[in-house]
Amino acid sequence: MENNKSISLALIISALGIILIAALAWVGMLISGMALVEASVIAGVVLLVGIAASLLAVKALGASAGFKKWRRVEYASLAAMVAVIVFSAHWAVIGVNYVFMSDDIRREAHRELQASGELIDNFQSVRKRQLESTVGGLRNFLSYGATTTDPSLTAFVNSEVLSGTANARLSEPVINSFKSEKSGIIERGSTSVDLIGSFRHDSRLLGVIIDNLYPYELAQLPDTLRAFRSETELFLSTLGGTLNLPQIKSVGGEFRMLAPEQIATPGVSESQFYTLMENIKEPQGRSVGVFAVLVFLFLFDYIISPRGLRKALDKGPRKSDNYGILI
Repeated sequence: MENNKSISLALIISALGIILIAALAWVGMLISGMALVEASVIAGVVLLVGIAASLLAVKALGASAGFKKWRRVEYASLAAMVAVIVFSAHWAVIGVNYVFMSDDIRREAHRELQASGELIDNFQSVRKRQLESTVGGLRNFLSYGATTTDPSLTAFVNSEVLSGTANARLSEPVINSFKSEKSGIIERGSTSVDLIGSFRHDSRLLGVIIDNLYPYELAQLPDTLRAFRSETELFLSTLGGTLNLPQIKSVGGEFRMLAPEQIATPGVSESQFYTLMENIKEPQGRSVGVFAVLVFLFLFDYIISPRGLRKALDKGPRKSDNYGILI
């Protein structure tokens, strides 16, 4: 009775070992970019082969008759167990890394995503200050009679401030309307559609993905964040090119249009996200150690199971039988 209990416990331990190996290998496959269905099928095969091989190896080990047949079964089962271990090793180690590194990856992914938001914030901050400079120059220009021999300033006022309206003249309401229009573009990215709001909405959705950090989404996350950062930079660069916000200053007693005010742009957050995503696919000391423990658990039932004993005919017990070793 006591022996049956110990054997049952050993079986449970071995089953737990192969279940964890298969589960971690499944996670590793997903992180490496394998499709969900494919990874699930392979992990299922690993689990079934591992359990079947372990049961057969223990059964063959304890056989007390038909030794040649069961010895071949034992060797074949051991070979299958070793194959399962070797095949799963790379993927399972990645899975263990995921368990240990998920918090760090989540934190650094949020910092990488935050950098895209900071690009928008910095853009808006700089452009608002440039707009204030332009509007201040227009008001000074208006107060001094709004006359100039600078053709570029005249063209700017006619096309940008007066919007090409025939017979329109520069005035305080016109300047206020110009400021309101440009402020809306800076805030929303467009006069009609809140494009910047869409970027911020997409950023929140990505934040949810990062918070969940499911393995099947983690594989695509580096490309997703790179694409989002690139799209943000391209959008802001294009938008900045459409915002003509020059300085308007009195030079030598006459107002002229100068280049936009140069304003230092704050830096954005730097993250270690991409480095971590490379490291998660590399063997680490602790992940290899955990995998070794799981392999031991998987082999535990076989390791502690006694070998079946036999007697040589008419010769009494063989000495080697005391140790469960057949010579």
